[in-house]
Amino acid sequence: MATPGAEFVTLGGDTEAELRELEKEIANSRDWATPALLKQVLERVSSITLAQGAAIAVSDQWGVICRASVGEAPEVGSRLRPDSALTRECFETGQVVVCEDTENDFRVRRSTANNLRLRSAVVVPLPNQGSVLGVIEILSSRPSAFSTTHIVGLQRIAELLASILAPAPADTETLRAGSLKNWPKSLLRLRQLSPRLRNHSQ
Repeated sequence: MATPGAEFVTLGGDTEAELRELEKEIANSRDWATPALLKQVLERVSSITLAQGAAIAVSDQWGVICRASVGEAPEVGSRLRPDSALTRECFETGQVVVCEDTENDFRVRRSTANNLRLRSAVVVPLPNQGSVLGVIEILSSRPSAFSTTHIVGLQRIAELLASILAPAPADTETLRAGSLKNWPKSLLRLRQLSPRLRNHSQ
């Protein structure tokens, strides 16, 4: 078994090439312990995108929990807060959520932005059979810090991570029922409005 971090070397070249290389490394690292893998992925993503923070949060039977974190980002083990608008929107819609500048974005509370030194962010869903298993997000203290290349690369990485984090088939219904039961009613109503998630629930 490889030592965590051995393959995750600093790369030269352009951003697209680095993201492609990271995808290969993830695909070849499925025998790693999941926490170590997630942290290494976030460290590499942060380095490639020049993000000041990054996190992976997943849905469980009690709601949404942060499973991995680096830099200026929510702590591991923390739960989704009612005012975590960007993360919540990504779960509700199943779409990429982009904030170019928190100072001009009504979705982000000023106190949250100040605590994380946050000016811009990208939140990408981890897709699983038409639903949203979790999200990966990158955060920056600079406005408009992330490019289309970053977002597209992050979407590919999210798909790989989703395949690693997806629960066993027997656990899927229990997980979904527990998560829906414990999310706020307003969040459930918005979740039901998403055609993609509604199709999954039928």
